[in-house]
Order: sequence, then structure tokens, then C-alpha cells
Amino acid sequence: MKLGNNSTIRVRNLPSYGPFIEIENPNWNRGLAHRTSLYTYQPPKKKVNDNKTQNHDNPKKVEEVEIPTIKIQDPEVEVYTCKELIESKEFQPSYLMGNIFPSVGIGAIVADSDIGKSTIARELAIRISTGANKFLGFPLNIKYRKAILLAAEDVKEDVSECLADQVKGLKIKTLPEKFKILFNAKAPLKSIEDELKKEPADLVIIDTFIHLTDGKMQFPNTANKIFIQLRRIAEKYKCFILIISHDNKIAAKSGPSKHNSFGTVYIVNNLRIQIELIKDSDNPDIIYFCIVKGNKIRESEKKRAYKLKRGDYRLFHNTGERIPLNEIGARKKDPTDRKTSDKNPSEKRRGKLSEEKITEIISRLEKGEKQTVLAQEYGVTQGAISQLWNKYQRDK
Repeated sequence: MKLGNNSTIRVRNLPSYGPFIEIENPNWNRGLAHRTSLYTYQPPKKKVNDNKTQNHDNPKKVEEVEIPTIKIQDPEVEVYTCKELIESKEFQPSYLMGNIFPSVGIGAIVADSDIGKSTIARELAIRISTGANKFLGFPLNIKYRKAILLAAEDVKEDVSECLADQVKGLKIKTLPEKFKILFNAKAPLKSIEDELKKEPADLVIIDTFIHLTDGKMQFPNTANKIFIQLRRIAEKYKCFILIISHDNKIAAKSGPSKHNSFGTVYIVNNLRIQIELIKDSDNPDIIYFCIVKGNKIRESEKKRAYKLKRGDYRLFHNTGERIPLNEIGARKKDPTDRKTSDKNPSEKRRGKLSEEKITEIISRLEKGEKQTVLAQEYGVTQGAISQLWNKYQRDK
């Protein structure tokens, strides 16, 4: 029997297998098997006089086989003419923040630990949910006055304390009810989509991206599958998805670059905009807001960083100064780091971790975070994380 989408359906009977339904479509799984068995009919068994069971071996006795209704659909393909794309207002570029964050798409903020990437993202969410006009001096184009935060790295108490400080500093009298924070999401992307189905949002923050990949974000296939879903969500619900991510070990030895993002290069390729935050080597309250990738941003704009200053109540302010990226350079080496030759074997295995980072790792382990995830973020082996934890347990 022929179906309308070039598929053929037939009922076959093999002596060693029994009756079954087979569907063939030339467009399915090219290079792999073209046939799929969707239903298997098992002949009934009958009892014989010696109380043993015996299969029917006469195919004529199998008179009726119930065939389930099968609906086959080819993937939906959207086709537009060049004229339609140019003239349609639906596809005209629009921005959520300045000419930096688009209204629809995926972007990322990348930085080392304890710089303020999550804090900046939360402040943006607060300002969107309260209908503010600007953020860091950039105009905001808000449609829904709603933001969603997937908090996969911090506990409720830490997030609550940070948000309380920021709301107080912004002098907001009415607490934002359209800023939703998701904790302990076992199916993160489904939880985000469920919230978007209830009510659309301008901004979705994922803090951090590595938790979506279960510590395997360096594998292209893993990142690819997640970005396919993220892109579908962004386009379907017309929102901007902002990923928070840690930088890699190369970042400490180099200046601002899109290649400083932790994980596979496929992550960078899927981003429309990537921001790298770099702390000033002399003044920790000065943060450089660097546009290291922007598909529609002029190269001249990407060659200079915005100079931000961290103020009271965990708020950041744009100083109005622009600093050439080549003047920011590499981070200064931590003076507490010793040469590898001076370290004992356990210190060599754990890498160049400062006492501050070790304390941070222990704190996150106590909260139940996975050693594999932490090892990926801090650029050390899981064995090194395990040694730190075991030493902490012995010294308690």
C-alpha cells in the first residue's frame, strides 16, 4: 500500500519471525536501514494433551491481524521567497538591549569565577521585569516585562541575598513578580518551556550552561543537541536566551577572545553574541565588558571594551570609558602561585588553584555539586577535586 509521502507499507510473514508490518521511505535515515518494523504479531499458543504448549505453525489459522493506525509525517519545511523575507516585518532585526543583545536568539556571558557574570545577568532580569528603560547605559526594548532564570549553580539562600541587595540598591518599591527563578529542575529545558507556555518572556538566563550537558559540554554532539533545542525555544517563543559560562584555562594567559569560552568550539559557533567579562588586574572593582563575538556588530565596535565599575548593592555602572581590547591584555599571574617544581605531587595534580578557588570548590561540594562538573569548570582532573574533598574531610 502506498502512502501520500512516498512511504510504502506492507505486511510480511517470515517463518522465523512471524507476521509484522514494514514501512519503507526513501527519505528516512539515509545511509542507514530504510525499513522499520513497527508492530510484531506473536501467534497464540495452544495446549496439547500432554500439558505442553505448542505454537501454531499453520499460517492459514492466522486469519486476522489488528493493524494499528500509523500516522507518518515528514519534517515541516518552511519556505520563503527572498522578497517575503525582506518585506516581512516579522523578520526585521530587533534588539533587547542596545544593538548588542537581540530580541530573539542565543548569547553568552563568559568570565572567570567571582567576577560578576551571574550578578550582571540577574540585574538585567530585574530591570526587564520592572520595565526599566536602560541597563548599563544601553536602551532596553521590552515587550513582555518578564524574565526567567534557571539557577542550576546557586542555592536559594544565595540568590535571595543577591536579589535583595540589588532590589534595594535600585530602590524598587514593588518587588518584581514577573522574574521567575527555577531551582532543582530535573528537566531544565522542559521546565523553561513550560514557563514560556504560561506567559512569554523577554529574557531566559541559563546559569550555567555546563549543567545542561551533565559535565560533557566539550563534546560537539552533546552541545549540538542542546543548541538545537535552545534555538527552537528562542524562535518559537520569541525570546533571548542568555547563557552564563565559565572561561577556560587559556583565558588566564591571553587577552579577550571568543575562544576563551569553556567547552567545544561548537558552542561559540552557535552564539549570536558573546560577552567576556575581565577583571582589571589592579582594581578588582573595574570590569571590562568585551564584545568578543557579534554577528551583526561592526568590527570597530568590537575592538573596544566598555569599562564598568562595581558599586554598592552588587550593582554595576557604565563609566562611559572605552578601552581597546589589546590594552587589556592577559590577566596578571596570581602571586600566590608557586612554580610547579615547588609543589608536592598532590598540588601538581590539582593545578594552579588559589586558596580562594579551593574554598569555593569545597563550598560547592558541600552543596552537593558533582565533582566531574567542578573539574571541568576549574580545568583540573576529577581526581584533584576528589583529593581536595578527602583532605577537607580529614581536617574537619
